[in-house]
Amino acid sequence: MLEKNSKTLIAIPMFNCGSYTKEVIGEFTSIELPPNSDILIIDNRSSDNSVEILSEFIGSFSMNTKLIQNVKNYGLGGSTKIAFQYAIENSYDYMLLHHGSGKADINNFVSAKEDWGKYDLLLGSRFMKESKNENYSGLQYMGNVVFNFIFSTILNKKILDLGASTNFYKVNKSDLDYIYLCSDGLTFNYYLLIHQLNKGLTYKYFSSPLKVTNQKSSLNLTKHLFEMVSIVLQYLNRKKLLKNNFSIFDEYEYKTINQNF
Repeated sequence: MLEKNSKTLIAIPMFNCGSYTKEVIGEFTSIELPPNSDILIIDNRSSDNSVEILSEFIGSFSMNTKLIQNVKNYGLGGSTKIAFQYAIENSYDYMLLHHGSGKADINNFVSAKEDWGKYDLLLGSRFMKESKNENYSGLQYMGNVVFNFIFSTILNKKILDLGASTNFYKVNKSDLDYIYLCSDGLTFNYYLLIHQLNKGLTYKYFSSPLKVTNQKSSLNLTKHLFEMVSIVLQYLNRKKLLKNNFSIFDEYEYKTINQNF
């Protein structure tokens, strides 16, 4: 279990999904979360009224919550870099990354509370036997299962998901050295996991199936397939992959929109 005096940052990346993010955060007051948790909502330059929805909502919300907006569209990976950066700069011991899209149920993380703090990485998985996904296409499902197997083989570790919507991390300042090297797009988690396992970090998966939403996926399956194959081929030259800088941006900046503490 977590230490009573530990601090946890709950980082919520969002893009054009303000109404879903509001629902996601609204659940937090009625469930058991890590002690001393604060919320950071990271808006990645939404083009709709998401920022207005969340800014108004957190004004009367009971948990310590800050809404920030990226200076540029840094991609999902870039938003995650900002989350780690913020957690380290503000001396958090743990970070719970939970996407604001509403596609993952936070209660699955709560059900894994006996493992909070036991591992460097507590990772959600859409592909465990217990994970009954409600809105995942058969093609996407099988593609991910195949790549989980391929990555398990090349990493010599059992990989049950390369990038779910809910993950829990121990925060370490030295992690930024490789976090900034990872890509800024949807493949961020794949590069990150390779670095983390190469560092010998301990990990465990918990069941985290997807929920039904009316949102359209932004994933281009063909493009994503080529990106995944590219990462596998790059890993054949492991030292090069671990040293290369796959980021697009030199720095990751944000501005504070609103906070209630």
